[in-house]
Amino acid sequence: MRAFVSYRRGDSAGLGRLLVDRLRQLPELDDVFFDVQSIGVGTQFPEEIRKAITDSDIFLALIGPAWAGEKPDGTNRLHEDGDFVRMEIAHALATGCRIVPVFIQDGMMPAPEALPEDVRPMALTNGVRLSHENFDTDFANLAHRAFGLDAARVLRGPGLDTGERAKLGTKYGLWGLAGAGLGLIALLGVALLHGLLLGRPLQDTLGTRSLVWAVILGFPLAGAGLAMSWRRRRANRQRRASRSL
Repeated sequence: MRAFVSYRRGDSAGLGRLLVDRLRQLPELDDVFFDVQSIGVGTQFPEEIRKAITDSDIFLALIGPAWAGEKPDGTNRLHEDGDFVRMEIAHALATGCRIVPVFIQDGMMPAPEALPEDVRPMALTNGVRLSHENFDTDFANLAHRAFGLDAARVLRGPGLDTGERAKLGTKYGLWGLAGAGLGLIALLGVALLHGLLLGRPLQDTLGTRSLVWAVILGFPLAGAGLAMSWRRRRANRQRRASRSL
């Protein structure tokens, strides 16, 4: 499933970025188009925008208090032929992309007669509200109504089911065993090097039995801990990299 996020920069860019970040965490979404993050340099962005809308399943129109782009002379940018917000909505309507108005803070849908003719049908579309104060709850509601996802699950976060937890536990256990094995190898290497250099067993240098056992157990445990810690950091890096794509 692909989503396109339309917004006016002077109206809802801040909350728009937060929304996009959360949308990209939903595994059900294959792509979320957000112009400042999705359009590369040197690209003919009007055509890129039209193509992205055509390829999208859901068009989220973020509508805040300044969405129409009112100017000092009393007119607004939405009625200008070259306005990109107007172009995006008109193209979404023309291609049959499902439009979901998202009312930011105190934003409201203008009356149909207040809209240009080519975007007027959007005035009859039901929308959802998104606010800073209740962002998590509002986002879960948006995910449910726009994408058909379970709101309670979205509110809880991604999480892992029982099977996934078992697989993850097995994976970390194997990494721990591998680390413990490397720790034992390191201990044998230290003992061998000690014997070659000093001419006596390592346990003679350590002295007490408790200290000997502490070293014997410490090397594998340290190896297991380091291996699992490295695996966890690697998984976190991969997760962050996948969200940024």
